[in-house]
Amino acid sequence: MQEERGKIREERGRSLGGMLEKDFVGGGLGNVLTRRKLGGDGKPIQLTIPTASFAKPTGNAKTSATDLEAKAGDNAVTLSEQQIQQFASENDTLLESMNSTLNTVLRAEKSLLEISQLQTTLIAHLATQTEAIELLYDEAIETVADLDRANSQLKKAKDRGKEGRLYLVIFLLIASLALLFLDWYS
Repeated sequence: MQEERGKIREERGRSLGGMLEKDFVGGGLGNVLTRRKLGGDGKPIQLTIPTASFAKPTGNAKTSATDLEAKAGDNAVTLSEQQIQQFASENDTLLESMNSTLNTVLRAEKSLLEISQLQTTLIAHLATQTEAIELLYDEAIETVADLDRANSQLKKAKDRGKEGRLYLVIFLLIASLALLFLDWYS
C-alpha cells in the first residue's frame, strides 16, 4: 500500500497540479492565485482566484478587494497557455471519469433496486409455499392418524371374522349332527 501511495504521489508530482503545488508551496494558505491568459489583442489577461485564508484576522475583520489584490501581486503564479490547456484537459478527463463513475453507481443502484424487488417477490412466494407446505404437513399427520385408525379397525374386523367363522363352523357342525340324528331317528 505504501508503494501504491508513493506511485500516486509521484504521478501527482508529474501532473500540472503537482508542478503548481511545488511552485506555490512557499506562498501560504491565504494567498490569491493569479492566472495570466492571452487575450484577443495579444496582451496577457490576469485572472485572480482568491483562496480561503485560515490565518487569524489582524485588526479589522473585513478584508477589502484591494488588500486581496495587493497580496495577489506578491504571490502571483503565472500559467502559460499550454498549462491552462493542460488544466482544462485534466478537468475534462476528471469530469468524464466522474460521469462514468456516476453512471456506474446509477446502474449499480438500479441493479440493487431490481434485486430488492426480486427478493421481495421471492419472500412472498416463499411465504405462500411455506403455508402450502404447512397445510400438506398437517394433512399428512391427519392421514397417518386415519391410517392408524383404519389399521385398528381392520384388526378388529379380522378378529370379528375369526369369531364369526368359529360360530359358523360350530353352527354347521351342530346342524350336521342334528341332521344325522334326525336321519338315524327316522
